[in-house]
Amino acid sequence: MLPKTSSDFKTKLKKDFRQKRTDFHQSQDKKRKYFDKKQRGLLVQNPCQCCCGTNENYKRALKLKYSKDTSLIKEKIETHRVMLVPPEPSPSNLNYRTTVKLAVRSSDRVTFPRRNPEKSGRPKSRFLIGLFAPGTHDVMPVVNCLVQSKVINRFLEALQEALEKSSITPWSDVTKTGDLRYLVVRSTRLTSELMLTFVVNDLRCKSQFYTIARKLSAEHGLVSCFLNVNDSLENNIWGSKTVKIMGKQHLRESMCGLSVHVSPRSFLQTNPSLAEKIYRRIELLVDSPIEKFSAVAWDLYSGIGQISMMLSRSGYRVVSIEESRSSVDDCKKNIATNAMSNHPINVINGKVESILSDRSRLKGFEENPSIIVVNPSKSGLLPEVIDHFLNYKGRNLDHKIIYVSCNLASLLRDIKLLKDGGYTLKQLESFDMFPHTNKLEWLAVLAP
Repeated sequence: MLPKTSSDFKTKLKKDFRQKRTDFHQSQDKKRKYFDKKQRGLLVQNPCQCCCGTNENYKRALKLKYSKDTSLIKEKIETHRVMLVPPEPSPSNLNYRTTVKLAVRSSDRVTFPRRNPEKSGRPKSRFLIGLFAPGTHDVMPVVNCLVQSKVINRFLEALQEALEKSSITPWSDVTKTGDLRYLVVRSTRLTSELMLTFVVNDLRCKSQFYTIARKLSAEHGLVSCFLNVNDSLENNIWGSKTVKIMGKQHLRESMCGLSVHVSPRSFLQTNPSLAEKIYRRIELLVDSPIEKFSAVAWDLYSGIGQISMMLSRSGYRVVSIEESRSSVDDCKKNIATNAMSNHPINVINGKVESILSDRSRLKGFEENPSIIVVNPSKSGLLPEVIDHFLNYKGRNLDHKIIYVSCNLASLLRDIKLLKDGGYTLKQLESFDMFPHTNKLEWLAVLAP
């Protein structure tokens, strides 16, 4: 419709001009943000399919996966009187991962990108190093990963080049032959020191791995190197035998004011900065006993003893139960390192369900605990452990279970079983342990 007067025509021109100016500035902002992301390396062209949100706004992606998880929670359990706490964001959503486990397979097709990708005539890569694509055994190459620490990214590039020049052969799933099957790399936040474990089929190439490790130690901060022998034809990463070929036995990390040592086979959270927030939260949820060391706390699936030491620091006599032998050894070393050898901490090596069934192994800690902290693997609690909690509930109504889990499905399954047995779910808290993935770490508090 045409304007009726000249003033209407001028008004329309001004309105159109303002709209076009607004559209222009918005398009420029989009371009600016795009090129800013491109310069900072935030645009992933060939993702490994493991991180689903590296091209998304972090806060929006976190809100979306929290909403998805809370919908599942409300579908599975009653949450009418449960306090649902919004997710705690990761202090850093990029380059946060300090531990990586990568498959090594043979490849005559994939070329590893060098620093000068335009350079012609470079040889094709024999090694395909990366992660298994979800639901398959196809290895997706990991190159300059956005969630791995920058130290590890630089190290992996140098390691790939060193392997290509050696006579070491990658593992083949077709022929079931080859020297190198997996790589496990750890770094520390404090010093950027690196620990490398080669998972090998046998020890025939030990001298060549040693040569590579010595070269990388001089140039890239590698302070520790191990060979783990896995001659099984199954898909397990670790074998039973581990041999140190260079450097230190442990890496040292500092968490919550405590110094912790970790060996190659022991578990340490891949995002230590956020793990500290979870440990601090557990410390706040635990009420210190009126008289120091008058109450008992159980730390089940205790790992290297981080939570056990914090419970002891809060004034509890602690039972620390862990199945992994290497983690138990590290736990004892950490207790001594932090001058807690005189604290009443009973570290037990064994399966949780077996120890709880044989109370004689608790050695003076068999009385009813006031605090039970569980941090199982993603499969959750075994039925025997849940049955023990339900039997214990009838003997002591004044205790609290703090359940930490990286798998919401198994957590909800166990919460439902505990609620059916008479426990009450008090609160659920979430932590973004794995930014740019679809997973959250959850903390649940239950009481009789």
